Parts: sequence; structure tokens; C-alpha cells
Amino acid sequence: MDSNAIEGIAVAKLKTVLMLNDYLSPFINEGDKEPSWDGNIYLYNKRGKKKEDIKGRVSIQVKGEEKSNTKKSEITYPVSVVDLRNYLTDGGVIYFVVYVDKQGNGKIYYCAMEPLRIQQFLRELKRKDQQTKSIAFRALPDDKEKVRDIFFTFQLNSQKQISFVNKKPLSFEDITKKYG
Repeated sequence: MDSNAIEGIAVAKLKTVLMLNDYLSPFINEGDKEPSWDGNIYLYNKRGKKKEDIKGRVSIQVKGEEKSNTKKSEITYPVSVVDLRNYLTDGGVIYFVVYVDKQGNGKIYYCAMEPLRIQQFLRELKRKDQQTKSIAFRALPDDKEKVRDIFFTFQLNSQKQISFVNKKPLSFEDITKKYG
């Protein structure tokens, strides 16, 4: 399969899973129009997906890979360091990798990358000029409530973390110096 077909199938599989969830609405671009993101998922407080019930939105990235083994529960995938830095300044991203076999069957993997987690990934880089970071991804659960909870938890954590992501954490010594 060519890369456009793989990417199209990957996005279609993810959209289908998310559209079937009563609390999530996907708005995903195809064809890599944006530099580091592929779209957003809107979160709703209630079923029905009404504008007045929007809880927030979550940025996402989707990558498709042709793989014959779509049964693994966990994978690793190289993520661009430049993208990680972009995600950090934007409050994080839920990154999806969709394995697609030659018959069009697929398995969706995800990594919820909140700001503090992204900072940890960047600290783990071995060289300053390193281009990618290999990151672990888990299989997206089949349970709709668990999928909803992944997005809701990510959004809550990201909102909390973005407020102090560019500040140096206080150490015990810092607190002792300042407050005695």
C-alpha cells in the first residue's frame, strides 16, 4: 500500500472509534496539512454533542504504519523531537499510531503526552542533536468509557500542567532558603 492509503485508513479507523463515542467528536485533517498536529477531538460533558456541552478539546497527531502484526498490546514509535517541543508549548497532545495490515485491518495505539511527560521525554534525549525519541504506545481500549476517560483525564492534567511547565520546579533546598 502507498503511504496515502495507509494514512487514510489509519485516520478512518480512528475517526470511526471516536465518532461512536457519545462524548467525543473528531475533527481530523488528512494529508498532513498542519506542521505537527492532525486535528482536535472535542470533548462533551453530556451525550448529544451540543455546543453548550463542550468541555474542551484535545490536540492529536495520527500516524499510520503498514504492519502485518496488529495484535501487540504495546509498541514503540519514533516521535520527532521538534514535534515534542511544539506539543510542549501547546499543552500536550494525544499521539496515535495505527498499524494497518494489507487487508485494511488495523490496531490503534496511543500515548497521552501531557506537558510533564513531554519534558521527561526531552530530558531523556542522549544527544542535543537527536532527531527522534522512541516512545512506548499502548493499545487503545475497546471500551468506550475507557477511551472517553483517556481524553478527559488528559485534558484535565494538561490544563493543570501547562500553567507551570516553563517554570523550574522548587527543590527542598529552594523552599528552605526562601522560607527557613
